[in-house]
Amino acid sequence: MSKPLQLDDFSATERLEIKSQKLPIEKQEEIRLAAYEQGYKAGWEDCVAANESDQTRISEELASNLNELSFTYHEARSSVLKSLEPVLKKITGKVLPSIAMDSFGDLVVQKALALANGACDVPVEIVASSATLEKITPSSSKVESLPLQFVEEPSLGVGQVFLRFGASERQIDVESVFEGINEIVDGLFEEDGGLVANG
Repeated sequence: MSKPLQLDDFSATERLEIKSQKLPIEKQEEIRLAAYEQGYKAGWEDCVAANESDQTRISEELASNLNELSFTYHEARSSVLKSLEPVLKKITGKVLPSIAMDSFGDLVVQKALALANGACDVPVEIVASSATLEKITPSSSKVESLPLQFVEEPSLGVGQVFLRFGASERQIDVESVFEGINEIVDGLFEEDGGLVANG
């Protein structure tokens, strides 16, 4: 008769018992601590990797939101400047020159007084075009203590005046100031248009 078939038992409990019987207690404790450390280290690495992944995702979302916010800001700024453009151009083109020319005579008289301060009996020459002299003359009548001479110079533009006092001379040029203001306003809108176009 044949023998019954005997198979090896590979169950883990038996093997652990055999191993634990063979190893001293200190060695068993070492193995257990090493396994614990290895598991703890693997868990820590997983936690760090998950944290780094979250930080990367948060940074990308923040960058995307800031980019959208920046674009929205530039759209709003462009819209506001576009609506202000006609108003600012009217102010710099029409209102400011009109206001300045209305008070231009007072400005010239103030400059002439400053130039003549401390001097006696030396007349101040005001050289300007006929249109500008018409604006200045009414203001000069308010100052009787200062001897003024008006000299017409047709080559000067409206808003251009030379004040001569002895050897010194000073120029007042309102037109160039307004041209500068207009260039600044135009440049502001050209620059803004480029920002929106390049967005």
